[in-house]
Amino acid sequence: GENRIVITVTDNQRPIKNALVCLKKGNEVYERGYTGFDGQVSFNINPTSLGNIELTVTAANFLSYETQIPVITGGYISYRNPTINDSLGNGDNIPNPGEVIGYSVIFKNEGNEPVSEIMARLSYSGSGVVIFDSIELIGNLNPEESLSVDNCFGFNISQTLTNGEVVRFNLTISDNQHRTWTYQPSIIIGTPIIRLVSPIFADSPPGGNNNRILEPGETIRLRLLVKNDGFGIGYDALAHINTNDSNLTILNSNTNFGNILPDSNALSLVPLEMRIEPNCPASYIVPIYTTMTSFGLNFTDTVLLFVGPTGLEEDFESGALDWTHGGRNDLWRLSNHRSHSPNTSFYCGDISYRYQNNMNCYLLSPSFVIQPNSVLSFWRWFLVPIYGVDGLY
Repeated sequence: GENRIVITVTDNQRPIKNALVCLKKGNEVYERGYTGFDGQVSFNINPTSLGNIELTVTAANFLSYETQIPVITGGYISYRNPTINDSLGNGDNIPNPGEVIGYSVIFKNEGNEPVSEIMARLSYSGSGVVIFDSIELIGNLNPEESLSVDNCFGFNISQTLTNGEVVRFNLTISDNQHRTWTYQPSIIIGTPIIRLVSPIFADSPPGGNNNRILEPGETIRLRLLVKNDGFGIGYDALAHINTNDSNLTILNSNTNFGNILPDSNALSLVPLEMRIEPNCPASYIVPIYTTMTSFGLNFTDTVLLFVGPTGLEEDFESGALDWTHGGRNDLWRLSNHRSHSPNTSFYCGDISYRYQNNMNCYLLSPSFVIQPNSVLSFWRWFLVPIYGVDGLY
């Protein structure tokens, strides 16, 4: 019949994520899958004869691992679908620091013979988890029979554990014939990890002129887009902002996001309001310090508020104000040669449209302010050899 097999991949007790695990036995079994964050992957297989299943594991920056898993007859007890009961905590079925956990398991006889007087024992040798209910008497299971046991084990999670820590238990199942089956079920500790994705500013009326340029004298609004990178839910996530720059007055410093699910984005529900003081320089950057709070944890970041126009756009149709050039054999000049805009380009070459040997000259723009993730784009024309010296080849 169908059997469940769990493969655990570790390096010095550290789980390996995204390891590729492959099982193969002739034409009977071929399965493959990637390990999760806990280093585990499970398969349901149905070998039809005795022999060995070939197991191969590969992972980036690791040597491959190969071994064999014997296919045997008789009774065989496995565990399935372990679930978290944290009803004494926040009830979200995620193991959080400080919670009391009931651990429910389904036990199944995957073999072809009955198994009697089954007993299961859960143990853990590390720190941060204390098991207070470690033994469960299962009784007897016939072939293909299963038994679901709610809260068959119980343990306390320490407040000292942090998001993403993997707790790997030892689950030993035995019967009245002194046979044992050993597994390593694991849980991943979950807390929220709130990260600022991007600030979203608006200068809409009545405080601004809606030209999308943040200018002195405007009252603007800020909303924060954040992401929960943790394994726990970000309950009642809040944000507070402040600045020590006198050119900005914060009028509303607090906002909230509601609950943020793991691996999910959220936009602040209440806009943050602030006033750029009239005497603020026309081109200026104000740091805004953000503190996001959830689950008793604080996450800090800095938002940069850019006052005045940012970036640079130039077609040289009105000249080259504040552009400079120089260097050895400097031949940079305004020209209508090869212009992309209607009439003018900044061209480097002599009047016969050639360059000289040993040129090392530059064209320098006026200074300007750029925002994060800005993109540089420009039009240029090359006419060069495609072989030989000083060419492209």
